[in-house]
Amino acid sequence: MPQIPSDHAAIDRRLVDALFDIVPDDWKAFRLSIRPPEAEDGPLRLAVVNPDVAGADAVPDAPLRAAADELAAFLAREGRAWEVLSYSGHLGADDEWHLKIVVPLPD
Repeated sequence: MPQIPSDHAAIDRRLVDALFDIVPDDWKAFRLSIRPPEAEDGPLRLAVVNPDVAGADAVPDAPLRAAADELAAFLAREGRAWEVLSYSGHLGADDEWHLKIVVPLPD
């Protein structure tokens, strides 16, 4: 199994910290999707939703956008192609957050 480079792990940490800053306290789950820009020089397309509540979303703020931009730039430098990046979490019965991150790993 490929190892996650420490600089990639640090970006993931900043992104997750920024995500938890905007997720409402009463949410028990969330999903962040990051998609490439529609136009070449456009911004990344971010969406933060509560998969348990139809229509519930959170507005990505500047720190979350900056962390997503940093991750996209890192993946580009590494030559890792992607179509959608995903960060999901749910609050478990143990009252702890459980995360699933879908980002291409190095070969």
